[in-house]
Amino acid sequence: MVSEQPGTVESADQLPGMPPSFELCLEAVGDSVVVSYGGRALALYERGDQGMRNLAIVSLTRAGVPGVEVAALFGIRPEHVSRLRRQAAEGGARALLPARGRPSKLDARALARAYAMSDRGVAGCEIATALGVSEATISRWLARRPAREVERVALSEPGEVSDAGEEPADVWCRRRR
Repeated sequence: MVSEQPGTVESADQLPGMPPSFELCLEAVGDSVVVSYGGRALALYERGDQGMRNLAIVSLTRAGVPGVEVAALFGIRPEHVSRLRRQAAEGGARALLPARGRPSKLDARALARAYAMSDRGVAGCEIATALGVSEATISRWLARRPAREVERVALSEPGEVSDAGEEPADVWCRRRR
């Protein structure tokens, strides 16, 4: 309730002459969602656009709105607000987007194990068996592996040991991956 007469108060917490207090609001308008404060739109996104919703949540908390208030406004748990803030801090706005496509068959631990086994010279088919995935999955993940430094080894005649103390075939396999 906003009073039009000067000197009247809107609530018991308000002093005479103060402007009306602003409220943080979230409302659905057609196919859009509007987040506003004091009649000003802070965020506007299509209903169902989870990435933009998550960005609005993080933006509000970064602007100083307590996470508990943001959680109540969006109808989510405060822990979810904290999780979104952490994801944004670690990976930027891209981390706020929902995952696309099929979930990976290899988590970070299994992938690290596959890389370590590959570095030890274990064949792809053996890595696949050990991790319970197809050889094609291992092949794709090893092909996508970020570039790493490979020691330069001078190849010698077949059967001779190279400068690094390895057989020439081992050197060729490492460079190929």
